Amino acid sequence: MSGFDEMYPALSEWISGAGWIEVGDIDGSSSMIQVLDEGGIIWEGESSYPSVDAAFQAAEAAIARWLEENG
Repeated sequence: MSGFDEMYPALSEWISGAGWIEVGDIDGSSSMIQVLDEGGIIWEGESSYPSVDAAFQAAEAAIARWLEENG
């Protein structure tokens, strides 16, 4: 496992088969990070975070919950 896989296992699982992540200045959105699949946005974060790591931590927690509920 790489460092990212160890730090963000749910996000790693997500981008390995279920969908993708968009980070940064996203057209048409006020959020800094989004998690999507073919159907659209699964989770949308806040407009800013104190760090990129904080944004990924928030996404990790949200997608871990989503995978548990919908997996």
